[in-house]
Amino acid sequence: DKIDSSETELDAQAMSNALYGLQSMSSEFKEVLSLVKALSKKVSESSPEMCAQAIGSALFGLQRLSSDSSEVRTLVSALAEKVDVATVGLDAQAIGNALFGLQRLKSDSPEVRSLVQAIALKIVL
Repeated sequence: DKIDSSETELDAQAMSNALYGLQSMSSEFKEVLSLVKALSKKVSESSPEMCAQAIGSALFGLQRLSSDSSEVRTLVSALAEKVDVATVGLDAQAIGNALFGLQRLKSDSPEVRSLVQAIALKIVL
């Protein structure tokens, strides 16, 4: 509730760090889903553009979260928007981190497909 009620906007590094910190947390627990829900709101409401490293790190943190949860899908949707509006391309490290983080997300989810599409459009060849 404290995260939800905070009016502080997260900058790109804070978003990235917070989501990166989820990497060992499983969405099988209601407490984790509560945190994911609060972070989703913060990500959606934030205006800073994320750099390639921030995008890769943020998505890396999703690795133990399942898209079976609506809270996770909401976060994925918010991140898809962040990736979509980013003006930077993703380098090899960011792409690797991002894709590693997607391992438990299922492509039957429109939110996941939207994120995958946004990532694909940012790949720097």
